[in-house]
Amino acid sequence: MTTGRVTVRGNRALLANFSFISGGRSDLRSLLRFHYRAAMPATVALVLCAFERERGGEGASRARSEPAAVLCVSYPVLNAPWRAVAWPELLNADARTLNACVRCISRVVVDPRYRGIGLSSELVRRYLRTPITVYTESLAAMGGACPFLRAAGMREIELKRSARDERLLRDLRRLGLNPARALCGVQVVEHRVRLGRKVRACALRWAKASKATARGAETRTTTELLQEACGALRPTRLVYVHTSGASESNTSINQGEGGE
Repeated sequence: MTTGRVTVRGNRALLANFSFISGGRSDLRSLLRFHYRAAMPATVALVLCAFERERGGEGASRARSEPAAVLCVSYPVLNAPWRAVAWPELLNADARTLNACVRCISRVVVDPRYRGIGLSSELVRRYLRTPITVYTESLAAMGGACPFLRAAGMREIELKRSARDERLLRDLRRLGLNPARALCGVQVVEHRVRLGRKVRACALRWAKASKATARGAETRTTTELLQEACGALRPTRLVYVHTSGASESNTSINQGEGGE
């Protein structure tokens, strides 16, 4: 099967050995150690799991094994620049409307033992068959290298660097630092004495410019702040969106529920 430039290589025979069922926070937590963002999402609206079928059995034994893969759906962030491109009708939507009609695929995690057989795409594909809401989005840091969201039928949108990311790169260059080396932590150690306070000021300015990273910024180390900002190195970010008909979703725009 081909979707755009992506060829779906999932082995259908192998996928037939898995049961796809609803799960909970404990299922998600059991695999988060394999994700580059190991913390629990801020909200959890739904968890979909893939369990390997037991030999000789028809279903998955959840009591005896961890899931092979999980997908987590969360409530949306309120400020998202990509929505103006993806869904202009939501440009001036308030929080209640966004919570009613948008959900975000915030995590898709596969146990390393089960990677390469198409579980990620299959989980997304199954969720999108009957999504909670009309609009579904996902911000993927590794989307270019691992395009399973596009393979599952989501539309890819490229976003340029934000103003705060551009300012951080300029600030680091003005200090005589190579942004790539600084954001990867190399030059933080090299210049800890000479530029430590100035580098920290740059990192704090970046963190406080967004509600997503402002909370607790003062308590995080300079290295931790720069690690959070490493996405500024990417010339573009990839966002994936999907729109389903109101009849296909479980919640229409006017039938929403409040966020957690």
